[in-house]
Amino acid sequence: MSDTQSMNEARRDQQRRHPDLSLVFLAEFDERFYGRAHLDERKTANASREKLLERSLQHFMEVGLERRLPFREGLVFEEDFYAETYLKDADASQPYRHYVTVGVPSRNLPSRAAFVERRFDHCWKFSTGTVSLPLIDLVDGEQPFAARLEAAITVLGGPGGQVEIDAESAEFCLALAVFDIKKREYDAALLVLQKLLRAVPDYERARPFYRLLLQKRGVTLASLPLPAAA
Repeated sequence: MSDTQSMNEARRDQQRRHPDLSLVFLAEFDERFYGRAHLDERKTANASREKLLERSLQHFMEVGLERRLPFREGLVFEEDFYAETYLKDADASQPYRHYVTVGVPSRNLPSRAAFVERRFDHCWKFSTGTVSLPLIDLVDGEQPFAARLEAAITVLGGPGGQVEIDAESAEFCLALAVFDIKKREYDAALLVLQKLLRAVPDYERARPFYRLLLQKRGVTLASLPLPAAA
């Protein structure tokens, strides 16, 4: 039996022991990360992957769920976002348990950054695992994140509307521009970058993309000017 087959059988065995956990979740559960991050080294040293999976899952079910411990590297879980987005008509008292038992097999997303990354067709990965939207005039800050996201996309990519971009929301704007470039919507991407660089002129990560878009318009200066400050 190959290592892959052996681990698949171990996951099926653990799913029988923990029927609340789906095979989809168990495929995402990283026992090696979880063991390093959350288990006593004495329980992980020289353990086979199958035994490590067993011990890690036992700890996760007894301790990790309650403490909302991440089960894979890089996982960011935002309770307020998850409850607002997925638990409107369900019990919101244990959002992390819902994510683990229902959300993962349903392909629900754990954070705002993950939600935006999917919306942008995974053309961008947020460096900190979190994302901030710019402030949009006439958009209620109490609106759900998904609604504010669509409003930001519309206003940033169009000529009208008031938008307030700061250093925290700069990466979101750059991600939107990259998404527009991927779709070959170069005018929209250029407009987003112009708004971004007027607001945060020292945001170096945007400069190569701005240069690329100007070159597509036939500008070939060695040193391209940034948009003038508003």
